[in-house]
Amino acid sequence: MANYASLYSSASDTPPDPDDEDKAVMESKYAIPALWFTVFDSSTLRTYEDPDDEGFLSYLITKKDAALSRLAARSTLFGQLFQNSEPYCEEWASLIQNLPGAYLKADVYEVLEMNPDPNELPLALGFLDRPEPDAAKAFFALTSLPEVTDAQGRIREGSSSESGYTTRERLMGRLLGEETAP
Repeated sequence: MANYASLYSSASDTPPDPDDEDKAVMESKYAIPALWFTVFDSSTLRTYEDPDDEGFLSYLITKKDAALSRLAARSTLFGQLFQNSEPYCEEWASLIQNLPGAYLKADVYEVLEMNPDPNELPLALGFLDRPEPDAAKAFFALTSLPEVTDAQGRIREGSSSESGYTTRERLMGRLLGEETAP
């Protein structure tokens, strides 16, 4: 069984319920897509008690306007850190802008189950504000960037051998309804 991160866009202008999973627009297998960290920060992290009694689950939620403001502030640093990422940042901004509703929610608890350190997500969420060593380590541990970057931080084209996702899908997530490249 794969561990997924899923991005939801509320069809209405009210916040989605924590366990509302019927409006997923993107997903990623085994990692949180790196560009999701451009729209969420530590203030967007929430937990809720699982109704199936599996403990507490983590998710990220933000208003779309705030997400776009964060993206504008962080995409320059993202581009400086990861060369050749500008087209992906532009496509990501367009995608976020065109999603319906006023809220974005990311369920990330399945990916977090693979990384038992509870401090990793809060550290990673701060990486694009303060790229300190501990934040960088957490960011790389939760994303698939090691699969799509070279030693100089350049984005490489191709697909991941583990997930079969393309570079674009590893950075943004796979749009639901799209076929995954072979």
